[in-house]
Amino acid sequence: MATIRETILTYPGTGDGESFLDTVLIDRSLNGAADYTASNKSSVQLAVADIYAMIGGLPDFTENKLSITYPRAWYTQKARELYIANGESEKAEALGNSIRVPRGRAGQSW
Repeated sequence: MATIRETILTYPGTGDGESFLDTVLIDRSLNGAADYTASNKSSVQLAVADIYAMIGGLPDFTENKLSITYPRAWYTQKARELYIANGESEKAEALGNSIRVPRGRAGQSW
């Protein structure tokens, strides 16, 4: 039987957020070494959503030829879906309230 920690890491993309996992487990009051059961499915999915939300906020990294870029829209969308499916729609709404900076050229209206 898989542990909660192992189950969380089987979700796509959560391996990039393994450094956040201990914090998320503590915040969600989950024991990573405990066996994963159907009764803690919702809590585990919310922990995965937390990891996705954290990864979605990571900056891109470039050093010499190494470059790491995260598909932020995918991580944010998956976090939203998991929050809504598990009863935390207020967190899903908060993910969508990012400040958008308009891009482009200003017109000659000044």
